[in-house]
Amino acid sequence: MNNTLPLRGRLTFLYLNSFLVFLLLVNLIVGDVHLVRNLFALLALLAVPFVIRNAKIEASDGFWLVSLLVFGVYHLLHILLLGDWSEHGSGYIKFVLFAVFYVYLQQTGYIRESIYLGVVCGSLLTLLSGALEVWHSHGDERIGVGHNPIVFSNLLLIYGLVLVDFLFRSYARPYKLGVGFILLGLLILLSFTGTRGAYVTLIALAVFFACMKLRTLASKRSLVIALALVPIVLVGSYISHDGLKDRVQDTRSEIETLMEGDFDTSLGLRLNAWWISAGLIKEQPLFGIGESLDRLNAESERWVAEHQLSFNAITELSHVHNQYVQETLEYGVFGLLCLILLGIAFAFRVSESTRVLVYGLLIIFLVLSLTDTVFKTNVWVTAFFVVGSILRLESKAVSMRDVLR
Repeated sequence: MNNTLPLRGRLTFLYLNSFLVFLLLVNLIVGDVHLVRNLFALLALLAVPFVIRNAKIEASDGFWLVSLLVFGVYHLLHILLLGDWSEHGSGYIKFVLFAVFYVYLQQTGYIRESIYLGVVCGSLLTLLSGALEVWHSHGDERIGVGHNPIVFSNLLLIYGLVLVDFLFRSYARPYKLGVGFILLGLLILLSFTGTRGAYVTLIALAVFFACMKLRTLASKRSLVIALALVPIVLVGSYISHDGLKDRVQDTRSEIETLMEGDFDTSLGLRLNAWWISAGLIKEQPLFGIGESLDRLNAESERWVAEHQLSFNAITELSHVHNQYVQETLEYGVFGLLCLILLGIAFAFRVSESTRVLVYGLLIIFLVLSLTDTVFKTNVWVTAFFVVGSILRLESKAVSMRDVLR
């Protein structure tokens, strides 16, 4: 926090930021999170010229800021020189603005408890909305609470990540008990999404928590309880939930269909799109073919015809369902390097108290990016860059106890 500001100014920014952090996390799933994000961004743009004076940027923060600027500027230059600025240019200006937002929040700060309070309230609203959707669907359909089930399931994982971090903190036991019940509800709701990738991510997070928290006796007790919930909920949901059984059966059927050479399945479409994308990447490896969907369809049709393939999944999909492939296909190897730089910088030299949040969020996005194009979805951009910035600065946030002193 920038201590060169007058006390009244510091407290004003602190309370205002905390309120916006709370609103952002409450509305992440159920609500208009983009409206809150835009208000937060507007505040940052207006205030950063005043709060940046005598700013001290640590190496870890500086690396993250540089990676944001490199990613944003490279894509903007690529679109300006090789693409259609009017159609795609504005989409990458926000990556440069995220650096401004991060500097603003790093200099003005927020109250730590606003994270947990926002996630708890958002989780309760989500559980209510999810329970109503499950009730109306009789538990036979995949639920999304206004989102695609894939998006919804991974947003649930972000809420769950923050709640697990709360359980490892030194808060009173009644609070932890309440948060534990909310976490259990989110896990049950997660099972109704039918998102196979989210189940894989959940297992990866469980392994991560085990590696991070098997150091102290207190952590072991909390960890055993938290990890025991995962198989109990998944097995219990499978036994009682016909929709989850159908997803397992669908997966078996897709594998059998693929073995017979038929790619007209969810997994088959992805594999076909990745195969064609790999061929196009080989032809233009350095800078890719750009973001134009019309050009992508034309180039893929040409490649399919030249290689005498019978099916082109790219024309059936709006994206190739893999962030790493999509980035390399559109922006080349240099684009992929910028993406890798983002991941490294996000986790670079974060404090030990923040590692559960930062590493956990990175795991969610690394796994999600294997089957989805994260930066093509607006809520994902908000979740990673805005919520990610908030979580990354958690160790520098102010405790409510310190504010009240």
